[in-house]
Amino acid sequence: MKVIGKFLKILGKIVLTLLAFLLVCILLYFGKLKFEELQAHREIKEVQAEMKPLSAEYIPENISILSIGEAAHGCKEMQELKLSVFKEMVEKRGFTAFALEADYGECAEINRYIQGGE
Repeated sequence: MKVIGKFLKILGKIVLTLLAFLLVCILLYFGKLKFEELQAHREIKEVQAEMKPLSAEYIPENISILSIGEAAHGCKEMQELKLSVFKEMVEKRGFTAFALEADYGECAEINRYIQGGE
């Protein structure tokens, strides 16, 4: 009986150690993801210093298709840039059609604007 008691005690310590190790691994993994997510939302001052405003005046008059790519999906600054260019193309150039990679809600709002709504 003493042997079984010692065995169970050692087994309990091993299981407890493995659970603690697993918990630490999980916390490190999810903590790393959160840290990377926070890093992705930082402003990059060097890039901002090089940025210039983009407007319809820089786009040649004779174009029929305008393509705007983006380096980072969901980036607030990129969305604001696209919105300002879209507005200028509608108001100053009379564009009436746009193709976007976006979710339905965003596209519906843009479509209402293009078709004369707000």
